[in-house]
Parts: sequence; structure tokens; C-alpha cells
Amino acid sequence: MRRNEEYLLREAAGLTLILPVGAAAARLNGMIQVNETGAFLWERLASPQTRESLAAALTDAYEVTREQAAADVDRFLSALASTEAILED
Repeated sequence: MRRNEEYLLREAAGLTLILPVGAAAARLNGMIQVNETGAFLWERLASPQTRESLAAALTDAYEVTREQAAADVDRFLSALASTEAILED
């Protein structure tokens, strides 16, 4: 999977947001707020990733167990899947 290029990560007013642009803006009237971990995962999705590679990246970058990293990745991907912000390859 990878991120949909019709969504951009931006910081505004102390918030980190994933914003739809172009055709995506017509599908999603709003924005997605993410935390530091969500922004980290979003950046990794610039290139194709698997759930496992994302979880491994989290365990390498943060003090978190593999199980917690996998759960965090699953929550993040589930939240984005309904918005079409991520694409399956």
C-alpha cells in the first residue's frame, strides 16, 4: 500500500493534518488530524509499504513493542482506508 497523492500532510495552528486536494477534496469534505506517529507512518507511505514494514519502522524509531506497533498501524490504516487516503498496490 502507499499514500494517495491527492492527500497532503501539513501543519497548521499546531496541528498535523492530512488534507485532501483535487478530486479527493470533493470526496472528503474535511481533514484528518494525526499525531506524531501518524505523521511518521504517512511519510513512510510515500513508497509502497506493508503492514509489517510499517510496524517494523515504528519499533525501530520508537520505544514500542512489536505488538503495540502492529496495533497502532492497524488503527491508522483503518482510519485512512475509508477516506481513500491510502491505496492498495
